[in-house]
Amino acid sequence: MPPWIYLSIGLLLVGTLLSGVGVVRQALSSASSTISMAALQDALIQNTPGYSEGYPAGVPRAFQWCSGAYRPDGNAAPPPEFGAVTGWGQVYRLYGAKAEPSPQARIMIANFSTYVRLSTTQQWVLVQSQAHDAIAGGHFVSDFAGNRAIEMPVERAADGATAIGAPPRGYNSHFWLNDRGTFAPGSVSAVYVQMEIKAADAEPALVANVGADWWRDARADYVAGFSNNPGAGMSNWITLSSDWTVLRFYSGAADAFIADPPPPLRGATIAPLSDGKRLQTNTVSPCLVTNHRGAP
Repeated sequence: MPPWIYLSIGLLLVGTLLSGVGVVRQALSSASSTISMAALQDALIQNTPGYSEGYPAGVPRAFQWCSGAYRPDGNAAPPPEFGAVTGWGQVYRLYGAKAEPSPQARIMIANFSTYVRLSTTQQWVLVQSQAHDAIAGGHFVSDFAGNRAIEMPVERAADGATAIGAPPRGYNSHFWLNDRGTFAPGSVSAVYVQMEIKAADAEPALVANVGADWWRDARADYVAGFSNNPGAGMSNWITLSSDWTVLRFYSGAADAFIADPPPPLRGATIAPLSDGKRLQTNTVSPCLVTNHRGAP
């Protein structure tokens, strides 16, 4: 079929999937013609609850992000006195997988970036970029109890990508851009985080997602209870393979995001995914939060 037919089918599918969260199909058709529609559709699917491709092993069922996409109420924008943000990602062993973790396995990360939308002009501004900021992180215990972590290998590749260690059993691989993005307090209404990621060693049983935390300022320490770094939210879980895939998270309302997406979703600078779609998991969610199939 001609490419425009695939695009039309894709737009219809996304409109149907998102109708339950108040996103109308007309919003997509009225968006700028310069927007990369395949990438925009993927961003919407990754941030619609119920469309994870798998689930993380070791995450407590009561955690609201166990099933994937989660936005804490009132956190789309930072608190008025806050002036910094950090994009982050996390990788877990796939729930139900029997494969043993390999201590030599690596995960590749590229083109990690964070944008904020200014309240007054609605302009998206790049505040973090892997091209200039190093990636840091650790292997945290799967439930983040006590914020306990062990060292995680982080290695910069010659091509600018970064390799991190795959999660050992009982731990995750949690990583972020080391220098927080900053802005004037009260000037930001939303955040967008994007990265490319893949398993470097044919590791078969991993899931990953991406999100962001607001920070009081560029130097504030972590405080138990997240008073210095409330979460903006996170995306659905995506299964990793040896092929590159793009993880995307945005805060705020979907209709506002569609009407004015950030620069990475404009133009033809991002190639569509190889198959043009995401696959829902066939695994019953281990989480207490009801998923899209009604399973507990």
